[in-house]
Amino acid sequence: MPKVSYNRILDEHLHTLVAQGNHEALERLKQRYHYHSLALCHDLLNNYQKTGVSVAELMAVCEGIFVHIVEKYDPSQSTFFSFWKENTMHRMMDYLVDNSYKPDSTDINGNISLDQEFEDKHSISDYIHEVDEDREKKRKLFEIKNIIAQNDDVFTKQEAALLNLVLSGYTIADLEHGGVMSRSALYLTFKTATEKLQKLVRKAKGNKF
Repeated sequence: MPKVSYNRILDEHLHTLVAQGNHEALERLKQRYHYHSLALCHDLLNNYQKTGVSVAELMAVCEGIFVHIVEKYDPSQSTFFSFWKENTMHRMMDYLVDNSYKPDSTDINGNISLDQEFEDKHSISDYIHEVDEDREKKRKLFEIKNIIAQNDDVFTKQEAALLNLVLSGYTIADLEHGGVMSRSALYLTFKTATEKLQKLVRKAKGNKF
């Protein structure tokens, strides 16, 4: 029979006390997991750099969900640490998906709707869907934005900006009407950018998608 660690025993002891209404035990458990949360935030932001999200923001997410995790934890199903980490990571990823890589331009509105010629030519369009509430689609969009940010040396500033605008919901027609570039420049820049992005997505696909 595997040896139970001291940390697991302490977590479960504190959780039992919390369930009995012991406020001091809850504060002690929070303090223990403050350091776990800090490490988790740094690890996540190391994997998803340039998101524009701070450690302080993610720490607030961790703190906001902690009491809920304590209430929902079932000692018969897993260790507290495992349950905490899984649920906290899920909530932090949701926060990153909803709050990362915001475009600088806010004067154009629209939905993602690529022209048919690009639908036919670029498999990257498989990942660029109409934005809706589907969490999996939003997660894929986030992962693609992360690939762009992590490989900013691959793209020109115009290419990266155009990709991020399209991924954030703007159409080529929106950008043309907004005077961002001429129509021909937009299509040429988008074509070049998606070809580069497609290669990067293929490289990352086995790990991310």
